[in-house]
Formats: sequence, C-alpha cells, structure tokens
Amino acid sequence: VDKTAADYMELFHFHNVPPLSKNTAQVLFSSLVPGSDVELIAKLVRLSKELKTNHSHLNMTFGPREIYRTLQKLSLYENPAHQNSELFRCLNNSCLTSFAPQDAKKDFNELLKSLGLPSSSRDLPTTKEQTKAIQSRFNLHTADNHVESDTAHLIPQVVFHENKA
Repeated sequence: VDKTAADYMELFHFHNVPPLSKNTAQVLFSSLVPGSDVELIAKLVRLSKELKTNHSHLNMTFGPREIYRTLQKLSLYENPAHQNSELFRCLNNSCLTSFAPQDAKKDFNELLKSLGLPSSSRDLPTTKEQTKAIQSRFNLHTADNHVESDTAHLIPQVVFHENKA
C-alpha cells in the first residue's frame, strides 16, 4: 500500500474537483471538529479558495484535509495565544512555505494578513505560560549552583541524569 496515495488523491481533488460551497464546508468542518471557532473555519475556507484560484507564483495547496488537521491541532489548546502560534505554525507547515521562494512567502503573508490570520511569528505575543509550557514539554530546567567556597571550580548550570542501566 502506497502511504502517499491519500496525499496524491487530495492534490488531484484540490486541482480538478469543484470545492464545496462556503456554507457547506463550514458546516462540515464544525461537525467534524466540535467546539472549533466558526469564524476561524470561515477564514481557513477562504484561504483555501484564495490559494486555489490564485494563479500567481503561490502554488500552495491548502485543501480540506489540511483544514481538518489544523482544526484538530487547534482544538488541543485552550489558550488563544497558544492557538494563534500553533495556527501560524500549521499554516506554514501545511503550505510548505519554508521551501517557497521569498516572493511567494511575501505574497502568502500578505494573503494571511488580508484574511485576518497571523502572518508573522513576530505578530504573536509570547506569554510566561507559553514559555513554561515549552520548558515543561522539553524538560528544560537549570540546576542550582552548589559552590560554597571561592576557590572551588565553578560548575556550569547543566543537569546530568545518571544512566541506571
């Protein structure tokens, strides 16, 4: 079984099959991911249609599958600041903007801005909660410096875990 068959099929559908109407797509996605923001769904559907009808150098696909995946990821976060940063990351990852030329990235960011979506990581505020969440996710912490005499060698603040195998 080819693991990329679903992706190829989605690309075919994205470029050759007429899309659902905006209202039908919104109802479909709100039923697939309960509790998702209706306004955000409308913006993502508009982004998908804009990318599909735009015939400039924005050759990016953002089909129903990406919208569904993005909404699923955003449903995991309760804090709106976390949702916005995850939304920015999801949009850029699913549209493969890291591989796009600078002009395409610029046009994509302008399109995001015109739709009211986060268009730059600089637009996103970082909160103490977000920093703590990242630190706990990767187990980042510093050890206290236990040097008591002035003549002792200073030890860098690095945590070493013993391998008890």
